[in-house]
Amino acid sequence: MTSLKKLSLGDILYKYLTFNGIGKYEVIGIREYSKGQVQYELLCHACTHGYKCEVLVTATTKGRFEYVSMIKGEDQEYWHDDSPYFLTQNEAIIYQSNKILSKKSKEINNLEKKLEDAKKSYSEVETYINTIKTVIK
Repeated sequence: MTSLKKLSLGDILYKYLTFNGIGKYEVIGIREYSKGQVQYELLCHACTHGYKCEVLVTATTKGRFEYVSMIKGEDQEYWHDDSPYFLTQNEAIIYQSNKILSKKSKEINNLEKKLEDAKKSYSEVETYINTIKTVIK
C-alpha cells in the first residue's frame, strides 16, 4: 500500500463509485487544525448531475482517506460516503475487488452450509426410509 503523504492543491485521489467505476477527486482546499489534523476538500470530477460535488476527507491510520462530510451536493452524499479514497487507481480497484471477493466468499460459505444441511437431511430421510423397509419385510 502506498504510504500517505501530505497532499497539495491539485493532487488527485481515487475511489470506487458504485455503478460508475473509479472516480477522480482533486484537492481544492486544505484545512489544518491544531494537534496536526488535516482535512482535504475534494472536487469530484465524476459527477455528471449538473454540478461537481465537493467532499471533505481525512487521512486515516489505515493508509487511506476517509469521508468526513459533504461540502457541496448533500443530496448526492450516497455516491461519496461509502468507500475510502486512495492515492492511486490501483489501490481503489484492489480495495473494491477485495470487497467483492469477501462478499462472494461469504455467499459460497452460506451455500456450502446449506448444501451440508441438505445432505444431512437427505441422509436422515434415507435412513428413515430404510428403517421402514426393514420393519415392513
